[in-house]
Amino acid sequence: MTVSESELQEMKKLVLFSKKLSGWHVKNLETWPLIAFNEKAGYKIVKAEIDYNIGDRPDECYVHYILRFKRKRLPGDFEIRCKHVEQWVKNIFWTDMDFAIKDQEGKILYPKKKNERKQ
Repeated sequence: MTVSESELQEMKKLVLFSKKLSGWHVKNLETWPLIAFNEKAGYKIVKAEIDYNIGDRPDECYVHYILRFKRKRLPGDFEIRCKHVEQWVKNIFWTDMDFAIKDQEGKILYPKKKNERKQ
């Protein structure tokens, strides 16, 4: 389904007003990790959960993915793939919302703190 910019803006307003995600939002949120972390690229998601909150203002909202991968060691392009998912999420919601990808223990895998990034 292709959505125009004006339709996307209306969906954003509706989400804030209703504090609920539409079926379109849910489907996209569920699909994106499977696209970004596909098996052909060396990933295999064993389990994926989405923790989200829709508040009264965009800066109160967040989307956190809790992902369990088959492999402990993730390929080198992991951060790039996370950035893509983050951009997709923020495009259908708001750029100032909080976004994170965590492991099943709750450890934040993305975004890494500045002192954890490779130099």
